[in-house]
Amino acid sequence: MYDWIDKDLIRYSGKIVGVDEAGRGPLAGPVVAAAVFLTEAQEKSLLLSIPFINDSKKLSEKKRNEIWNFVQENRICYTIGLSDVATIDYFNILVSTNMAMNSALKKINIPFDLALVDGKNLSIDYPNEQIVNGDSLSLRIALASNIAKVVRDSIMRGFSKRYPRFGFEKNKGYGTKEHIHAIGLYGPTPFHRLTFKPLLNKIKKNVLMDWLEYGQISSLRYEMILSKINKQFSQQKQLSGFFR
Repeated sequence: MYDWIDKDLIRYSGKIVGVDEAGRGPLAGPVVAAAVFLTEAQEKSLLLSIPFINDSKKLSEKKRNEIWNFVQENRICYTIGLSDVATIDYFNILVSTNMAMNSALKKINIPFDLALVDGKNLSIDYPNEQIVNGDSLSLRIALASNIAKVVRDSIMRGFSKRYPRFGFEKNKGYGTKEHIHAIGLYGPTPFHRLTFKPLLNKIKKNVLMDWLEYGQISSLRYEMILSKINKQFSQQKQLSGFFR
């Protein structure tokens, strides 16, 4: 059993929630945040029933699903915030992560005194303490980490049916060798984070126009991506002229 920091923080700060995200690093899919509130009884039950709980990245899919089932069966209070690929492209991943976390916190229907947030340099709209590696130090952040991961993985499996060539059910949108190879063969999809490297220079303008015409991307996202493509092309042209 881990020596979690939650007990001391509750003693000094009152009611606390844990917040974490899944999906800051992938090339495709949303960033998903979860906020979690535990009663004292639920905390005791969780520690007895799921003694292996930890940062979701350190657990197998089977163990994460055991945690998810415990959350559902015990009606633990949690909320989800999500920033989709269009939001990520428009704002950037850091701002989108802030938005997802704040959205999750806004939905919590239990008054709380402090949010424990995994990470640093985040803009959180509520009283908070940001903890580097918090998902290995705080029970509530660890729980939020697993919930966010399970929810995001489910989303990625769903989109793998729409885009079967990219193996989202396996790579969850991360830049694996196979995923990068598929992008090279087929080009990116609207479900990719189109402003991320190595995606922007793989987008063809006629494909981008098709996405717009068929309603797969908004006009705002179309204009923003097109502007970035043109800017990148202009920079490459200037560098080419410089080295002649």
